Amino acid sequence: MSKLSIYARARLAYSAFHGATESGTRTTVHDFPLDPDKELPTYDRHQLVKKCRLLRNNLGFVRRLFEVTARYSVGGGLIPYTATLDKTFNKAADSLFEKVATDKDLDVSGQHDFYSMLKPIVSDTACDGEVFALKVKEKGYYPHQLQLIASSSVDSGYGKTDFVEGVRYDPVRRPLEYRVMTTDGYYKKTEPNDYRANHVLHIFDRNRLGLRRGRPWIHHGVNSSIDIIDTIALEKQAFKLNSYFAGVITTPTGEHPDGMKANIPGRGKANNVSDSGAMRIYKKFFGGAAIPVLKDGEKFEFFGNKRDAASIADFFELLIRDISLGFGPHPEFSYSMIKSGGAPSRFVIDDAGWFFEDVARMAIASFCQPFREWVIANALADGSLRLGSDPDWKACRWRGPRKVTADKKYDGNLHIALLKAGLMTEEEYWSMFGMDAEVMRRKRVDEIAEDMAYCRLRGVPYGLFTQSAPGTPLVDEEIPPQV
Repeated sequence: MSKLSIYARARLAYSAFHGATESGTRTTVHDFPLDPDKELPTYDRHQLVKKCRLLRNNLGFVRRLFEVTARYSVGGGLIPYTATLDKTFNKAADSLFEKVATDKDLDVSGQHDFYSMLKPIVSDTACDGEVFALKVKEKGYYPHQLQLIASSSVDSGYGKTDFVEGVRYDPVRRPLEYRVMTTDGYYKKTEPNDYRANHVLHIFDRNRLGLRRGRPWIHHGVNSSIDIIDTIALEKQAFKLNSYFAGVITTPTGEHPDGMKANIPGRGKANNVSDSGAMRIYKKFFGGAAIPVLKDGEKFEFFGNKRDAASIADFFELLIRDISLGFGPHPEFSYSMIKSGGAPSRFVIDDAGWFFEDVARMAIASFCQPFREWVIANALADGSLRLGSDPDWKACRWRGPRKVTADKKYDGNLHIALLKAGLMTEEEYWSMFGMDAEVMRRKRVDEIAEDMAYCRLRGVPYGLFTQSAPGTPLVDEEIPPQV
C-alpha cells in the first residue's frame, strides 16, 4: 500500500462523517461561505445571468424550460376572486380590479395588461432569477401603473455606498430602498434612482433562507448547457469538413494536372505557395466540394470520429437530465416522453404539476397579491370603493390555469366519480380546469332556465328535451311552471 493511500485512510479516521473529509481525487471546497449573502457575489451572479440569457437565446431545451414554466404556471393569467363575507363588496372589488387589470396603460410602456405581463415575469424570473416591478402613481394622469425592471438594472453603482447589490437594508435585513440604474442605451450607467421598498415588488423564488437577491434557476446547469452548445458546434464543423473535401490530388510540383483543369475552376496553379508553409487555397470542385492539390510527398489526412451519434445523444441526455432535475420538472416532461409508459408518464406529469403550482404561488405571493392590495387600498382611500361589512378586505382566492394531464379520459372519469361520491368539492373540480366554481354553477342554472323558458315557448316538455340516454322511451310529462 502506497504512502498516499495510507495517509488518505488516516485522514478519514479522524472524522465520523467521511463526507466532511478531503480527498486528492475529489474537488476540494476551500473557503466556502456558510452565510447565504456571501455565497453568490455580485460578479458571479452577473456572469450567471449573462450566460443564462445566452442559453435562452441559443439552446432550444433551455428556452423551453423557461417558456413551458410560464405557460403551465400562469397560462393566460392568474385571476383573483375577493373572498370576504360580504358578497356585495366582493363583486364591486372584483369589478374594480378587472377594470384596472385589463387596461394596457397599466404598463408604463403600454405593452402589457396585468394578465399578459405574468408570462414574461415568470419566464424572466426563471432565466435571471428575479424581476422587479415599480409601482407608479402620478396625480391627474393614471392611478395605477407598473414599470417592469430587469435584474441587471438594480445595482449599487460605483463608489462607497450602503446599498448591497442595489438594496439598502435595516439591521434585520428588511429592504428599505432599491437602487435602479439607467443606461445610455449601451453599457454606460447613468445616475441611479432610489425607490422606497414599499414602491417596489421584488419577484423571486425565496426557496432558501437568507437570500437577498434571486439567482437563475439553472445556475447549476449553466456549464453543462454551454458544453452542449459547444459540442454540437464542433460536431457540425467536423461533419461539414468531411463533406466539403472530395479528395486529394498529388502532383510533383503542386500544380493542377492538365487533365483536371476543365473540371477545376480557377488558376492553373493551386496556389503560389512559398517554402514558409503558407496555407493553400483549395479549389472548388463541381460547385460544391473542394480538392486540395499537394506536392509529391505531402499528405492530407482526416482524423476519424470514433464516436457514433448514439453515444453523443446518450451523453447529451445525461447532461439534460441533470439540468432539468435541478430546474424543476422531470426531463421526461421537459425533454422527451417517448420512452415513458402510461403510469410513469402520469407520475411525471403529476410531479410537474406540483412544480407549476409552486411557481404560481410564488407569483401570487410576490407580485399578484401585493399589486391587488395596492389597487384595492387606493380605491378604499379615494372613496371609489366602500368597505363592506367584513373588514378583511385583503381576503382573496386566486385561480390559475387548468392542470396538465396526459389522459383526459382517465382523469376526467376519476374526478367525476370523486365528485359524485362527495369526496371532492365543485370548487376543487372546476379549479383543475382553471375555472371558478361559483361562476360555472350560476352559468349552468342560467342555461337550464333559458332551456325551460324556450321549451315552454315551443310547447315541448322539458323532460323530453333532457332525455340523454339513446333508446330510452320518451316519457311525456307536464311542463313545470316557470319560476
